[in-house]
Amino acid sequence: MNATSQNILPRGRMVSVGDGYEMHLHVVGEGYPLVLIHGSGPGASGWSNFKQNIPTFIEHGYQCIVPDLLGYGYSSKPDTDYTLDFFVSTLIEALRKIGVTKCALVGNSMGGTLSMKMALDAPDLIERIVLMAPGGLYPLDRYRQMEGIQKMLPVLTAPGGLTPDALRQVFSLMFYDPSLISDQLIEERFSIAQLQNDAIYKRWFIPSLVDVIGEIQQPILGLWGMNDRFCPVESSLILMERVKNAKMVLQTGCGHWFQVEHQALFEREVLGFLGS
Repeated sequence: MNATSQNILPRGRMVSVGDGYEMHLHVVGEGYPLVLIHGSGPGASGWSNFKQNIPTFIEHGYQCIVPDLLGYGYSSKPDTDYTLDFFVSTLIEALRKIGVTKCALVGNSMGGTLSMKMALDAPDLIERIVLMAPGGLYPLDRYRQMEGIQKMLPVLTAPGGLTPDALRQVFSLMFYDPSLISDQLIEERFSIAQLQNDAIYKRWFIPSLVDVIGEIQQPILGLWGMNDRFCPVESSLILMERVKNAKMVLQTGCGHWFQVEHQALFEREVLGFLGS
């Protein structure tokens, strides 16, 4: 991939974490830190996930911290096991290194799983969490039954490699309204996907947290699309049954990317939750 396509997304700053790795993140705005954590999938990155929401949060006085998890975006992509503890420990380390002492998390999909584990592992750091269709509430076999996952896996492992057309097919399942899939989104994701290695697919494992989420003390706001084809919407009930302080918003006509498909509602609910 040439330099032009590698730079299709803006560059932020690098922070040293773990065993000689570099985590890329954007730090924009002033005020209380809001950490926006992206999900998994080909070409995933923090900026691509949340760029349309960042201006609103900055306008309302929040500092947005937008990381690329290790293995994604412009961060290091080691040939290692991509476990939940690996993702969580390196992100917590990065936040502490840039001086964050208290923050709220907004986690999408796998980012939601990380948010729950971070709330458990660093209760001194994490004060509130927003979860958008988080994983980690069922064993992996349940997620593999989902239409989106079943159709995404062959795309990731195709002998000829990922193509823009194949990526567009995956995103047609991400949204309830496929007209929201822009050429810019596909170009962004495809360019970043070219930087990824096979380890993020072959050595990735996120376990179920269902037995420990009842220990989460922080307030939780959950947002879930009723038409999600990647993370089963019925797992929202597991979250509500087990955690102590949670609110759930279920939205019709919404797929896996609540923050894009119902942007105004997403931002309004998040701001209200953070300000309550």
